[in-house]
Amino acid sequence: MESAIVGMVIDGNAPLPNGESGLFIGENSKNNIVGVNVLSVIPRSCFSGNLGNGIHISGNSSNNTIDLGFIGLSVLGLDTSSFNNQNGILIDGNAHKNYVGKNFPNTSFFTNYIATNLKYGVQLAGNCYENVIDGNVIGYTIEGDSAPNKLGTISNISSKANTNIIIT
Repeated sequence: MESAIVGMVIDGNAPLPNGESGLFIGENSKNNIVGVNVLSVIPRSCFSGNLGNGIHISGNSSNNTIDLGFIGLSVLGLDTSSFNNQNGILIDGNAHKNYVGKNFPNTSFFTNYIATNLKYGVQLAGNCYENVIDGNVIGYTIEGDSAPNKLGTISNISSKANTNIIIT
């Protein structure tokens, strides 16, 4: 997927909510990449302003990558009134081996900014396992201003919680 604006008006600076999550990856979805390093007028994908989660990965989905996103912020990563009404990212069901975070070490450009959501920045629930949450900026704008998620950064309540990998 190239850069996209979901849950926001066309210029990405004000909410235009979906009734549910901005992006749903479910059933047996595999090998999807959300956020690609390509030149675009939209520098990052933006999943904000949704009535559900910004991104929801569920079912038996596996090997999906979420990167280069503003989740709960405006398309420029600054406006904090663009929150999702639930989590920034929810991974549940039997979703496994999904990767949320930067693909290229030692650079903050290749990462997700997850902020201002009304629940958690990232929530791992259900029977999800072996998911990796790595190198995300959670609770801050792109300029480093505090923009906390209401319930916290990451919640790992999965029944297989000890198999998910969280690196902060």
